[in-house]
Amino acid sequence: MKLQLGAQTSGNDWRPSYSNQRAYRDSQPHVGTIANLAYGQTFFGAIERDMADSRASQQATMRELQRRFGKANDPFVVTFLANHRAVPHLLVEAWEGLKEAFGANVVVNLEVSTDEDGHQTLRAVTLWKEDAAKAAIAFHSFVENWWLDRMNASNSDVAFVYRFI
Repeated sequence: MKLQLGAQTSGNDWRPSYSNQRAYRDSQPHVGTIANLAYGQTFFGAIERDMADSRASQQATMRELQRRFGKANDPFVVTFLANHRAVPHLLVEAWEGLKEAFGANVVVNLEVSTDEDGHQTLRAVTLWKEDAAKAAIAFHSFVENWWLDRMNASNSDVAFVYRFI
């Protein structure tokens, strides 16, 4: 083992050399130039436009949910949907599958249930007036034809159920 008395470095010479300058040119203008300022404004402007479009899309989806599902304005439901951004779109898509399985006059309420550990689940509760056998057939049809193809980890906090009234 050699003892080195001088200052230790990483072994890399970080001063620009001719070969370094040729091989690694900056793809963006240097900080402080007019071009960089314009690029930054364009970049952040695009992000702001995307965020505004996303908010508008989310608000349109929430209006659609309020039109189709009962209790969509409940504060617990609104908070749950705000915290699970993929769920509102899933519910809007589910509407056609629910109508197909349960009939055109289907009534579905949204409810949030909380277990003893504080975990929340959004339940889409289909209200059913007919007998139990028809409810089971309709629910099985919905699960087999629509829900199983879309169920995944991102929407595992959503449950579709039915209730007799």
